[in-house]
Amino acid sequence: LAELAADLQNNQSIGLFGLRKSGKSSLVHQISLMCQDRAIIYTDLQTYSDIGYGIELLDDIIQKLYSLAKNKNPLLEQPPVLAESDVSIKEASLEFSQHFKKLAKDLEDVGYGLPILCCLDNLDRIFPRSNEKFEEKAEEFNFVFTALRALSQKEQLVSLLVTAVRPQCNRIKQWNFSDTSKNPLHQFFKESFLPPLSIYETSLLINGISSLMNLEFDRQTIQAIHRLSGGH
Repeated sequence: LAELAADLQNNQSIGLFGLRKSGKSSLVHQISLMCQDRAIIYTDLQTYSDIGYGIELLDDIIQKLYSLAKNKNPLLEQPPVLAESDVSIKEASLEFSQHFKKLAKDLEDVGYGLPILCCLDNLDRIFPRSNEKFEEKAEEFNFVFTALRALSQKEQLVSLLVTAVRPQCNRIKQWNFSDTSKNPLHQFFKESFLPPLSIYETSLLINGISSLMNLEFDRQTIQAIHRLSGGH
């Protein structure tokens, strides 16, 4: 936790990978608690469809940043809602970058440290897959994450923390429909893997919960549970 929090505060974006229900989201929330001197926003991407989400997601990020700044400066003017304007994802990504830069300054003015921490949970949900409308999905993904990557690397205004089951988002270089269309997240994240629990950690978890009910599990039972669950 301490290492990941320090990396994020030093403008290093993180990809957190691990099995479903292994504790990735819980880890993200713990990191958020450790970095409260920063502006932190969290979005669960499971609520988005795998296509047509781009403008809505960019708008969600902007409005959350605005809410944080407004809490400390009630006179702050609200940025326009991207989802309500009739613009393409390309145009929206450009507008997003402009609004983000202004809000970063507003947040710094009211006492938040930079970079902003942007937590995107369940990236698998919107990561392009080779199926129907793949080219369209990859194009939308590219506009969203090219804008975020530029704000991170060029402007040093945001660190991304994303979670996913697999690290393909960080390892795929090009989309398979074009020789020129590249994945904007290629080698962008420092990869961190959340492993299954050790037998010692399994014991702490089970006996910690069972002690609330005045129960205790013996060593043989703990070993059986760990063997059957694989530490998950």
